[in-house]
Amino acid sequence: MSADGRLAGVLEDLARLRRTHDALRPAALDRLWPETPAAATLAELVGAAEAANARGRCLRRDVDVEARLAHLRGLGAALVAGLPETDVLAGLAGDADRLPSARAEELLFLDLETTGLHRGIIVMIGFMTLGPGELPLTVTQLFARDFDEEAAVLAAFLPELARRGFLVTFNGRSFDAPFLVSRLRFHGFLAPLAFSHLDLLHLSRRLWKRRLPDCRLQTLERWVLGRRRLNDVAGSEVPRVWEDFVRFGDLTHLSGIWEHNLRDLATLAELLLRAAREMPAAVAADVPPV
Repeated sequence: MSADGRLAGVLEDLARLRRTHDALRPAALDRLWPETPAAATLAELVGAAEAANARGRCLRRDVDVEARLAHLRGLGAALVAGLPETDVLAGLAGDADRLPSARAEELLFLDLETTGLHRGIIVMIGFMTLGPGELPLTVTQLFARDFDEEAAVLAAFLPELARRGFLVTFNGRSFDAPFLVSRLRFHGFLAPLAFSHLDLLHLSRRLWKRRLPDCRLQTLERWVLGRRRLNDVAGSEVPRVWEDFVRFGDLTHLSGIWEHNLRDLATLAELLLRAAREMPAAVAADVPPV
């Protein structure tokens, strides 16, 4: 075969591979987060600002959840009214926490976005807090634009954990909390952490496992909260989207990570309020812990 023939064969193979790649491309993500102009920066795209601390720089975004997600208006006030007593939160968290005091305003809802368990790092710490008085639920998202910014993300989060002290997660006892501790140790943050922890996965299994196909977060959204997410970035897609950004500067789907994290945190608050309302009936019916 001539050189021209071999070159034509190679070009045909490359075209075939490109067609296959385009066929597998997540079209739903393209519709929700279309191509970003090359001149746009990540901070402009998501409405974040650069934050600095002793360990470096990262991006930070603060979001008024109830203004951003219309279906959550009034959720902060409902939490304050629905979780007024110490023993409500202590009972949900379990006797092992032995909380001396706890109020809705002391809750710290937490959700991590990572590159996975195997040699993974934290690329985003999202946390939600309830302001005092009439202040709304606010989500703060700390984002690492490269591997080197993970330490700055952790340093920015630690004061918030110390200030609140009552962690609310979904599967956080098995994943978020140990992963967070591991990455803190890796970067030399060796001071012991002190916090109470309510894992809503275990609570959800106790309340709803017998009537649901599973207790994944989005299953609970659909069957307990009565809605479905459309075109959501799956957690399994986060490592690929983040690494494409770090390696190639690709912003195509990156804002989807921020939105996915925001909605996960909002769902935690809704589930906590629903659980607080349903737990007395479960206790009366002697539904055992799972």
